[in-house]
Amino acid sequence: MGNYHSGIERVTSSGLKILMHKSPAHYYAKYADAVPDVPTRSKVLGSVTHAVILEGEDVAVSRYGVAPSNPGTKGYDTWLKENEDLEGGLKPEDWDVVRQMRDSLYGVKDFRDLIEQSGKAEQTIEWTDPITGAACKCKPDWLANDGSLMIDLKTARDASLKGFQRAIRMFDYDLSAAFYLGGVEMHLGKLPGWLWVVVENEPPYAPAIYEITPHTLSDGESKVYRGLDIYTKCIAEGAWPSYPRTAI
Repeated sequence: MGNYHSGIERVTSSGLKILMHKSPAHYYAKYADAVPDVPTRSKVLGSVTHAVILEGEDVAVSRYGVAPSNPGTKGYDTWLKENEDLEGGLKPEDWDVVRQMRDSLYGVKDFRDLIEQSGKAEQTIEWTDPITGAACKCKPDWLANDGSLMIDLKTARDASLKGFQRAIRMFDYDLSAAFYLGGVEMHLGKLPGWLWVVVENEPPYAPAIYEITPHTLSDGESKVYRGLDIYTKCIAEGAWPSYPRTAI
């Protein structure tokens, strides 16, 4: 099973965030050395939710299993070794949470109308940035086959407008949006629309749909090029330094 995030030949939006907020050394350690992510309940829950909502429960069940305990426990590690064909798993009660999030989201007509369009989840797109020359790649959650729309699915404790605005700033979701939009435009020759589809991971599993404003997109583009400048400099010099000397 290939690891989308391994290697430094092409940079991802997650990689740009590490370059900006940690250091090139942290980026190199994670991607060049292919340090595996430590599975957590939150990460696996998010992955399973994406699969169930965007690809269907049958696909999700074939990819993820029913685990006896939460990720990070000895029982989970033993179970995963015995089920190497699976990408992870959740306890039965967490599968029930995923289904409730799905049902809540599919109860929104706007979302049903969107997802009933012909599209594909998790397809890898590669391009070369025309300004910096950086080799890039992304994997949109869902992209319409005609390139007209991209959906970024998020689970959150707070899907309210103010709550999600905080999440955008905290997790650089604007950077990801700008990076993905720029990449798909380079790949397809057209700029798709962008929607954040958010569903809360606690009762009542409230959903929300947000468009991206020109201001938010512009902020994200500025972040993208800060990260790409660091990346291209490191690639050119063959050096991946740690934290710089500075004053605080």
